Amino acid sequence: MELSLTDIKLSNPIPVEGEEIKIYAKITNFGNSKVKDVWAVFYYTPELLFKKDRIEKYRNPEYEIHREKIGELDSGKSQVITFGWVAKKDFKSIFVYAEE
Repeated sequence: MELSLTDIKLSNPIPVEGEEIKIYAKITNFGNSKVKDVWAVFYYTPELLFKKDRIEKYRNPEYEIHREKIGELDSGKSQVITFGWVAKKDFKSIFVYAEE
């Protein structure tokens, strides 16, 4: 499975605590085959992540902000996921993780 976050936009990229924003995320399948029934799970972090090993620290329910099931996504195709979120005080970044 080779899913990637190829674009992300926030209705306000620098929200204040308690502000509701919209998040638009484009997920692309770069694999050679169709993916089915995969969850795209979004997390926020209170720090900017520059090293992959730091991601594991934030992959837990405390930082999870949204999860959405991707039913099917053909090779080379993309899907846009849109959702609302109320920003946390210490928000610095967002990442997405695919779970089967």
